[in-house]
Amino acid sequence: MNKDQVKGRVEQAKGAMKEATGKVVRNRSLEAEGKIDKTTGRARADYGDLKEDVRDAARDAAKSVERSAAERAAAERAAADRAEAQRAAAQRSASGRGDRLPPDDDEL
Repeated sequence: MNKDQVKGRVEQAKGAMKEATGKVVRNRSLEAEGKIDKTTGRARADYGDLKEDVRDAARDAAKSVERSAAERAAAERAAADRAEAQRAAAQRSASGRGDRLPPDDDEL
């Protein structure tokens, strides 16, 4: 919650109290002032709500970018590992060994 939200809600409450007081004492000026304060408070609170929503959206977007970057890095590491495994297999195959294990000492 930011200061605009708090101040707006406080102003709304003060406006509602002025409006109610104006009605009770039959003071149209006080009642009108209360309505103005209430409306102004609502606008300020809405502005604060919007600021909070924008801040949350920006935070979520930043987290999404970080998550995408981490996923991309992991995919690149996995691709590099697969490429290395394929190179090693090709070298073994080219040397004539293939994937065979070296013979045991008993077999020599």
